[in-house]
Amino acid sequence: IRNEVFHVTLSGGEPMLLGTKKLERIIYKYCTVNMHVSFNSSLSIMPDGIADIFSEYGVKVLTSILSYDSEQFSRITNNLSGYNCLIKNVEKLSKRNVRVASNMVVTKNSIKDVYRTGLFSIDIGCSSFNATRISPSSEIDAEHHKKMVLDNTDILSMLEQLLCIKEEKKVSVGTLNALPYCAVSN
Repeated sequence: IRNEVFHVTLSGGEPMLLGTKKLERIIYKYCTVNMHVSFNSSLSIMPDGIADIFSEYGVKVLTSILSYDSEQFSRITNNLSGYNCLIKNVEKLSKRNVRVASNMVVTKNSIKDVYRTGLFSIDIGCSSFNATRISPSSEIDAEHHKKMVLDNTDILSMLEQLLCIKEEKKVSVGTLNALPYCAVSN
């Protein structure tokens, strides 16, 4: 407050694991000092009553949608029920006018699915869609990871698919990390 912070994003792990009472106390505390609150959540779980609380306080949510395809989604997340829970919880939030933005981490393996995943995201109730290229990592299994990083042709494909989603669905689209200038000629 003293430093004039005006927005806080609760992330994790999974902030929904705190439960309804703790989340409401946290949200209330920030909102009473005129701070906007948002959550990063997989939406694989959502405590009872939290959609109403988010609606009341104007909380926004960013969630990951890794694929429109349930089998691929489950394989990536190693969670067989996560896909259906995500759909149910996005629909529940959107019915209460809670803005849910989605993000797809894009790899060489998923570049062809950006458009379909974006359409799926909007169709289940997300208000905007982001496609974010996987960032290089020097950590665990770096050689495998390097094979998943997008090249300039892939980046252009990702951007073209985003623009098609924007035009077709009339929604905001974007990417959550900076793109190298050399990837785009103009």
